[in-house]
Amino acid sequence: MIYSQSTIYALEALRYLSSLPKGEVVKTRDMASKLNIPNFFLAKVLLTLVKHRFIVSIRGPRGGVKLAVDPNKITLYDIFNAMGGMIDLNNKCIIGLKNCSDNTPCPFHSEWLRFKNEMIRKSKKITLAGISGRIDNSFSL
Repeated sequence: MIYSQSTIYALEALRYLSSLPKGEVVKTRDMASKLNIPNFFLAKVLLTLVKHRFIVSIRGPRGGVKLAVDPNKITLYDIFNAMGGMIDLNNKCIIGLKNCSDNTPCPFHSEWLRFKNEMIRKSKKITLAGISGRIDNSFSL
């Protein structure tokens, strides 16, 4: 898999938050239940999203999380980067060779490089709003 389970959960959480009325706060446990994600795992993912300022956390009995950025300004590339996905994509050989590089390429290096560059290029164009507009909330990522 090119990206982690954490990245999938981040995409689901951000997509869900972007589907709510602007500024609406949702409790982590309610979102975890709605998205069928383990609460402790979602909480960890949400901390990363708070750290990268995609969402804000509100403390107290009426607290929870809400989207902090316009969904039109968040790209898949931003989300992948925040969750560590693009780092792995950029630094790993497709067949796992440690010394694979432009200077010492594996048999798949040039194809993998083209794929990575295309994925990066496209992920910079796809916004959270674009994803949310295409996926009904009854679907799970």
